[in-house]
Amino acid sequence: MNGLRIEARGVLKFPDALRPIFPHLERHYWLVDTQSGPFKITDRPNFPELQAELARYTVDVAQFEMSSCCLLRPHIFPQLVDLLVIDEWTYLVALPGPEALAIKIASDADSAGWLTQKFFGLIQSQKGTLLFHVDGGWELYTSNGALLEDVAKNGNTSMIDSSKWLEDKKNI
Repeated sequence: MNGLRIEARGVLKFPDALRPIFPHLERHYWLVDTQSGPFKITDRPNFPELQAELARYTVDVAQFEMSSCCLLRPHIFPQLVDLLVIDEWTYLVALPGPEALAIKIASDADSAGWLTQKFFGLIQSQKGTLLFHVDGGWELYTSNGALLEDVAKNGNTSMIDSSKWLEDKKNI
């Protein structure tokens, strides 16, 4: 699957490096998976209120085991992006709706395993968009050519291919 590497070191920090992507995907559900998140709100004095508000914006995905994940409803991701915990290997997947389809794709993605051939095939066939944080930058994979072109216009990008992850896994 074709993609872009978006350099973020010293140039643009999260979420500014990703802002050009948001308008393309505002109607999508967002599967968010971080090692220690997804939200950094426990240190806020209004934590209970924030927690209740976040619950309104997320889809209940209790039917499958993804303890470090949440699924955000459409139009919510840009509003909550500043609350996300971003660590190495943060995965953000924009999924088309309706809600039942987004839940199914999220479940299938979890079952496929991150960065596997089956995972990338699912993202491509379902017209999803994958962003993940690795080595101080972001990788963007999508079958949406207009999105790739728009992000590439902002500079600090280079073309990549998802097959590199399949090769890396063989060498582990």
